[in-house]
Amino acid sequence: MDNVKEFYGMHKNIVLPAIIFIAVFSLFSRSLQNNFVYDDKFRIVANQTIKKTINPIYYFTHPDAGRPLDGIEPDVYRPLSLWFLSLEYKMFGSDPFYYHLLNLLIHSGNAVLFFLLLKKILGKEFMAAFGALLFGVHPVTTESAAWAIQQNNLWSWFFALLVLNSAFSKSNKFFNKNRIKLLMLAILSFVSVFSKEQAVVLPFIYFLCLFYFKSGIFHTFKDIFKSGWKEFGAIIFPVVLYILFRAIFMGSFVQQEPWGSGRYSIFLTMVNGFVYYLKLLVWPYPLSVNYDAFPIVRGLADNYVIFSIFILALIIFTAIILWRRLPLFSLGIFWIFVVLLPVSNFILPTKQIINERFIYFALPGFIISVLGLFSYQARILFFEQTKHSNILKNIGMFCERKRVNYIGYAILIAAAVLIILTAFSTLTFMRLGDWKNELTLWEHEIAIKPNDWRNQKNYAWALESENKTKESIKHYEFSLELAHNSDLALKSVNVWAIAYIRANKPQKAVEIISEALKDFPDNDALLYTLGQAHLKNKQYGEAEKIFLRLSEKNNDEDVALFFAVLSQKLEGKKDEEKINIAKIKNPRFREQALLLIQGREKMLEKKWQEAVSLFITGLKITQSPIIEPYLWLAESFEKSGEKEKALAVYDLTLSVYPLSIDALQGIKRMEQ
Repeated sequence: MDNVKEFYGMHKNIVLPAIIFIAVFSLFSRSLQNNFVYDDKFRIVANQTIKKTINPIYYFTHPDAGRPLDGIEPDVYRPLSLWFLSLEYKMFGSDPFYYHLLNLLIHSGNAVLFFLLLKKILGKEFMAAFGALLFGVHPVTTESAAWAIQQNNLWSWFFALLVLNSAFSKSNKFFNKNRIKLLMLAILSFVSVFSKEQAVVLPFIYFLCLFYFKSGIFHTFKDIFKSGWKEFGAIIFPVVLYILFRAIFMGSFVQQEPWGSGRYSIFLTMVNGFVYYLKLLVWPYPLSVNYDAFPIVRGLADNYVIFSIFILALIIFTAIILWRRLPLFSLGIFWIFVVLLPVSNFILPTKQIINERFIYFALPGFIISVLGLFSYQARILFFEQTKHSNILKNIGMFCERKRVNYIGYAILIAAAVLIILTAFSTLTFMRLGDWKNELTLWEHEIAIKPNDWRNQKNYAWALESENKTKESIKHYEFSLELAHNSDLALKSVNVWAIAYIRANKPQKAVEIISEALKDFPDNDALLYTLGQAHLKNKQYGEAEKIFLRLSEKNNDEDVALFFAVLSQKLEGKKDEEKINIAKIKNPRFREQALLLIQGREKMLEKKWQEAVSLFITGLKITQSPIIEPYLWLAESFEKSGEKEKALAVYDLTLSVYPLSIDALQGIKRMEQ
């Protein structure tokens, strides 16, 4: 024991940080075996932007660099996060291990930085260590730490914690010169807010901490602000710069127009949302990646909103009146609400009502409040002898009667700490398993919310990616039953029909689409799927009619023309009856199309090597605007027994079309 004390005394500046880092890293190491899931597929694997350049200026000046898919408007401005991803892709390619490793390192580092900040706030190392461990192992951090694409969240708050630690650092010789300190604060704040926009609250978190540190010395708001206005200016300047850049390059500050019934409805809904956030901070179970079903409140009588208003008002009022007596508790409460303001939807509506990643940095505020309450109670019990002499006298008599001493209290506190950390670590370990792959993620969502449209659809997609198409069909059908508007119904019926095509039941797909077209006669996606079903069913004449209709509707659209020509060729029509392939507008695709069609003919004749040769020649001309030639080439390799080449082509297909079920199924077959 003496040796341990001596070692700790000699290395106390590194022992606790090292223990915190190792403990958090060890717990989250389960995520290192996880795959890319959900948005990772197109924001990392198929993100052509991050593959194209590592020039940081590009990401600042081109907001479409954050576009997840063609045809979808960019809705976030996070240039530095994208630049970091481009550097990672340059070094690691699309191997998920390295992205998860980096997430794990940043999250573990955040726990250490929070410990250093808590030590400044509390002045007590072991209490700060408990708070940092609680932050590190808390289950609500799993979405940010285990989901590769949420690295932007981790980076942002990593630099935010560096800002706060640097701002309140006293012993660092490097910061003795005020100009250097201000420059460093501005740079760190810049990186934080340009990594993720939620960090615009950082200057106000700094001011809350400043108010806490200085309130015992100064007595007026003016004096407190005067003591830290330079640091505040250095931290807020990048926030102003971010707002200016976003206005210039994106032209908008919102992701969408107000949802629900307007801002009144949003306010009432988010009142419930804030209470739900508090619930997750206290007891984070169950956790979900999909909160789409969170109920929208339209009036005071809906969904316990009056109760939520009462709870929030009580918490805020308590924090205000107890600032002098329990400043730590009040600091933590204000921290939580300030962090959540940018995602409150009331000011700037977003596409999500609530998300767990939004409370990653609200969690430190919650922990500060809890530690504030605990330290206040400890002070009453053990230290404030003058004000609480009667209490202490009674406690002393009780201890004497029951032969209880301070060691007993220490053991009790240690047991409580151990129970809390163990319980949260267990929940976190279980949740990390949910993020292993698409199937495990959506199995969990189905278990907790089976009647959610998106859960059923995504679970069906995950089943298909595991070559369980027949099992997936019933979940696609169920998602259609749960769809609550026409857009969702269209998506559900389309993926349902495509699943039947993959299950070699194209006639069933024809029946489903034909029925849906009665309600949506001009929907291009349905018509395209119907054409593919006819092709699969060898109903080439019907397929030709559908694709011609699409090409005429969309001004000789090249892809539809290609499939119309393919249908005619497979049907064996005479040359004079064929559509002239020269009508394809894109000259490179026009040159490519003839070779691709010939290759498809060779496939039907089971001349696999000839098909391979034609497809390779065609794809060398230019990147195909459609996925089918890649799949045809992979299948031809597969049928000719060249499995390694087939696997390589399926992998290539996924890099361009990350949501391709056919490519995923092909990879599964090759790996068996």
